[in-house]
Amino acid sequence: MLLRVQNLQSKNMQHSLPRDLLLTFLLFSSIFSASHACNQIDRNYLLPLPFSTSSPSLNWSATDCCNWKGISCDHKGRVTHIWLSSKGLRGSVPPYIGNLTSLSHLNLSHNALSGCLPVRFFSSCNQLEVLDLSNNHLAGDISLLFSSNGSSEGWPSSIRLVDISNNDVNGIIQYWFLQRAQKLDKLNAGFNSLSGLIPHVIYSATSLEEISLPSNNLTSPISNDIVNLTKLTCLELYDIELSGRLPVDIGKLNRLKHLLLDTNHLTGSLPPSLMNCTNLMTLNLGLNFFEGDISTFNFSHLHQLPTLDLWNNKFTGSFPVSLPSCKSMRAIRIARNRLEGQIPPEMVQLKFLSFLSLSYNRLTNVTGAINILMRCKSLSILLLTQNFLHEALPTEDSIVDFYGFQNLQLLGLDLCQLTGQLPIWLSKLKKLEILNLNANRITGPIPGWLSTLPRLISLELSCNLISGEFPKELCALLALVSE
Repeated sequence: MLLRVQNLQSKNMQHSLPRDLLLTFLLFSSIFSASHACNQIDRNYLLPLPFSTSSPSLNWSATDCCNWKGISCDHKGRVTHIWLSSKGLRGSVPPYIGNLTSLSHLNLSHNALSGCLPVRFFSSCNQLEVLDLSNNHLAGDISLLFSSNGSSEGWPSSIRLVDISNNDVNGIIQYWFLQRAQKLDKLNAGFNSLSGLIPHVIYSATSLEEISLPSNNLTSPISNDIVNLTKLTCLELYDIELSGRLPVDIGKLNRLKHLLLDTNHLTGSLPPSLMNCTNLMTLNLGLNFFEGDISTFNFSHLHQLPTLDLWNNKFTGSFPVSLPSCKSMRAIRIARNRLEGQIPPEMVQLKFLSFLSLSYNRLTNVTGAINILMRCKSLSILLLTQNFLHEALPTEDSIVDFYGFQNLQLLGLDLCQLTGQLPIWLSKLKKLEILNLNANRITGPIPGWLSTLPRLISLELSCNLISGEFPKELCALLALVSE
């Protein structure tokens, strides 16, 4: 009998356990939901947002704004995130977003927002960490964005990321703009109309990891104090009005991955310490006034560097023999300098090289160059314009690897005054799309075998000494017969 009672009790417990668990779950769910219910004050600030969308509606009809698309709340129901990137939003940014005092993340990037940014936009929003308004049509004076009285009042000290790039923002970057933001690690204000000097206080913002201010009207040299920014991984100051020399100790920025300073007025030789930036993945110093013997630069420690752009400077010397030791190299542009000599045989070590532009230099030995470069198996674009002056085009007898250049799509050997006839080894380049041999001294007829190049879409042979009839076979080129 006792055993039966115990079994009965056990059976009753089994039936009651799911019910108790359900009641407990409903109780906690109710508490959890209540704690996450949208704060009505915050909801009232969100409701009248004057955004119109060309994409599907945001559907903000639910009572609880914490469940609205692009909105997140904390455990008290206060709005912390507005994340509405690429939603087709139009209209202006309302000033009362700044009244969302718990807001930590605001992302309205990649929309069509316009109008001026509200003055003292974040006077109450002192917990903001991320501000991304990039890729819109916003305008206004940057110095008024966070303050109306010319001071740092209103600037949220919690800010970590500011991205207002690709807008129509103007004005001067005031010193206090960075002075209070001790936690700022990313500043992106490129592609605007900012003017004036880059404030020196930027070199005291030691938490900065990224500085991106390209395509503005900013001026000033780069101070050697930039070495204080030991966390810096990205420095983009291209297409502004930089002047002076590169800092002597720039190599102390050993975390630097992307250095883009092209299209400026920088002068002098490259500091040797630059080669200590062993984490570099992009080095673009093109369209400046740098000078010096490029062959003395030691690139051998830049093992992670895939992109090197030094075009349109005043570098002299021969092609640097140490450069092929950059095993990750994919693109090299040293066009429009004063390089002399020959392309080194070590270039064949660059297995991933797909783009090479050495145009407008003073290189010699075109046959040697072709023999070396055709063994770079990944090479797809090769520009050697205005080099090898008055040399002879390589013939099939002088080509070592008759089946090289198997991935070559563009070959530029124009303005070289090369002599001889079109060599038949060109017929082996089955992926070739563009062949430019303008302004040479090529003789003989246009060979019919050019029609066997299945992808050829552009053949440039003007300003040569070509004779004979136009080959009818070229009329069969796919680029001429396809719709």
